[in-house]
Amino acid sequence: MKLYILRLLTGIFAVTYIFILSGCDKMNEADMFNISDESANIIDVVTLTYSDEEMFDKIDTEKYTLDELNKLYPIEFIKKYKRADDSYVDNVAYMTSYGYIILYYDESGNYEFGKDIIVEKSLKEFDVLNIDDSVDDVQKFDENGEFLFLYTGRIDVPKISQHYTTDGYMITIHYDSDYSVTKIENRLI
Repeated sequence: MKLYILRLLTGIFAVTYIFILSGCDKMNEADMFNISDESANIIDVVTLTYSDEEMFDKIDTEKYTLDELNKLYPIEFIKKYKRADDSYVDNVAYMTSYGYIILYYDESGNYEFGKDIIVEKSLKEFDVLNIDDSVDDVQKFDENGEFLFLYTGRIDVPKISQHYTTDGYMITIHYDSDYSVTKIENRLI
């Protein structure tokens, strides 16, 4: 009889424990870090500059969670952005000796993708670009920019290029169907 009661209590405890664990919402891993203010500039916040040229390849291959990443490379700069589908993405950014590494994580703290960015120009230097300049002019000015729309082979992809500056900005340039600049925007990384 004692064995029966012991087994019954053990079973009830196990089921209750599993129920409690499965009923808990998983905390967003990014919530464990101090989200950088929207007005924060990476240049003013980050204290570490990495010179490991294989850092990005290692992160991109291993696809570390936010917690794993923080143990290897302490996270000093993370921002949360709302996507068009109302989900959120967490951007972690590191400064490197040649630019930035920007990593994108889903709401659960899982790695999605990243960018290894080379920067050579400041925000002020981008003032030479004007509305109606051609995409060729922009490519000549910043050969490190991202011109993905030129290589996708799809016509439904927005015609935008992205550029990054030495002083912590991302510049988005919009083009029309003739590949002429229609709009130039910037925001802090």
